[in-house]
Amino acid sequence: MAWTDNNFPFGSILTSSKMTNLQANFQAMADGDSGAPAWENRASGGRYGEATTGLGAYQEFALLYYNNVANTDTIYFRYDVFSSNAGYSTNVKVTVNGTTDIQSTNSTSYVTKTGSISLSGQSTGWQLVEVTYQVGYANSGMKNFYFYVK
Repeated sequence: MAWTDNNFPFGSILTSSKMTNLQANFQAMADGDSGAPAWENRASGGRYGEATTGLGAYQEFALLYYNNVANTDTIYFRYDVFSSNAGYSTNVKVTVNGTTDIQSTNSTSYVTKTGSISLSGQSTGWQLVEVTYQVGYANSGMKNFYFYVK
């Protein structure tokens, strides 16, 4: 599908052909067609909020999805994590379609962690981004997970 330049004044009546062109332009932009504006990031998302818990197994923080259009992309992410006791670590596990990145901290104040997972060779289509955390001391946790695919 090709990009269609639309130029009509604000407040004009949207005819069927104008609306069809607008709808087609969303797909043309997503496909990176000639003349369409380029998106640097193919997907982005996140979960804002704070989660703390007692000891134990990994706890779910966020389940997000992205559409893996080009299987040569990389997912980049950042989040904040802390441990309420410096003698114990808090682990955060980010899993994308079976590939995992695990980071931990013993910091008693929030620290920002960043990471990435290559999507090279993974199947195209909708993929799951799963974010879980495990604390080594009560009332430790994480907050504000963000990601983008490029």
